[in-house]
Amino acid sequence: MSDILIDDPIEIVQPPASDVSDCGSVSTVSEKLASLDSALDLVGDCDESAVDEKNNVFEDFESTPGASSFELGKSPLTVDNEGTKQPASSSCLNESTVPAFDQPQVIPSAMTESQEWEKIDEGDLNGKSAITNDEVEEQEYEDILGSGQILKKVLKVGVDDIRPKRGNRVVVTVLGKLDQADDDAYVEEYVEREVYIGDLEINQGLDLILPLMCKGETAEAVIKPRFAYGDLGLEQTIPKNATLRYTIILKDFYEEDSESLSKSDRLRIGNAKRERGNFWFVRQAYASAVQLYRRALEYLDENDSDSADQGDQESEGLMKTILEDRLKVNNNLAAAQFKLGAFDAALRSVDNVLRCQPDNVKALCRKSKILIALNDTDEAYSAIKKAAALCPDDKAIAAELSQLASKKKAEEQRERDLYKKMLKEHTSNPDVKQRPREENSSWLNRKPNFEAASGCEET
Repeated sequence: MSDILIDDPIEIVQPPASDVSDCGSVSTVSEKLASLDSALDLVGDCDESAVDEKNNVFEDFESTPGASSFELGKSPLTVDNEGTKQPASSSCLNESTVPAFDQPQVIPSAMTESQEWEKIDEGDLNGKSAITNDEVEEQEYEDILGSGQILKKVLKVGVDDIRPKRGNRVVVTVLGKLDQADDDAYVEEYVEREVYIGDLEINQGLDLILPLMCKGETAEAVIKPRFAYGDLGLEQTIPKNATLRYTIILKDFYEEDSESLSKSDRLRIGNAKRERGNFWFVRQAYASAVQLYRRALEYLDENDSDSADQGDQESEGLMKTILEDRLKVNNNLAAAQFKLGAFDAALRSVDNVLRCQPDNVKALCRKSKILIALNDTDEAYSAIKKAAALCPDDKAIAAELSQLASKKKAEEQRERDLYKKMLKEHTSNPDVKQRPREENSSWLNRKPNFEAASGCEET
């Protein structure tokens, strides 16, 4: 037999009994030969066919599914310490003939499913664990939407893992500057400002980032124009299509019950939301304006505590102011809904104003436009006619009244022409035969024929 050259120590692994058909019941071992001579002696006692058969067994074991799995902290290679000899097999290898060698390094298995869920439970939003101070320096920007429009990076970890929710009132400091600007001048700055999450009291990008922050956290954010101030920019400070970089400090947050607020607080918060709604209306973001106006009404509507304060002059004065501001919000809400094409909703909003103030000229003019859009010219004319009577010197109302009067007259003429045409077609139709009217055909005018009756003889 030719000599077999071995450059590296031989590693022998015994497969499971189900995979070994010709090698007998040899225990699972993996050996490193002490020296090259002992290895040659060991192989020299076997024939070449036995060695080839043994190698095939090793290959089948390595490709067997689950063969690489083992229990953590234990070696997959075990040796029977008792050294019990097994019956001889074609490979002529057994526990007593192969010396033991050092155990290989144990590789930890993948994390189990239960461990993954434990990790999610310990973390926060979307299964992400809270960032520690040691990880802040290595923290990279997080893509909030996955489109690169809003990026967030933690600069200072918050005091806990509790985050604010939609509708919570937060106290936040915001310092914004133009991204990649030559100077570090702030173009937007709020210091410990109170805002409500989800009410668009700040730009949309900041409104989406705040629920992802913890109390006391400081973060840096990069917001693209789409979620900042878009094509219009902001007054004289922010140009159009500008990307903004913010430093955000979430000071505190808490839930709030509007029912428990005082009248002065309700008036202040409601008017702030109305003004913010006007901001979005001017920017032609009518859906955002509608959202702010509706939120303003939640603070300006009456609640159960208002009836208990009747008789108090100061309280009644505040309630009167709240009522007036509520009517302003309903009027503006109708205008925004009209711009969105929600004519029925706009009509309900303007009717809420006219129920309390029937002579509200602005509401009458707005109702007239809504009714025109609903093709109700008669009611639209009535509304604008009343507005013209209240403001006879208003040229715009007079022009609208004149235009509606002409439209109403034209519609009435078309209706008359249509009726004439229908009547003419009915009378000129040859298929419609009219029965001639008999003179004195009424049975009341008929006289009994006694002569004919007397001419009848009884049989």
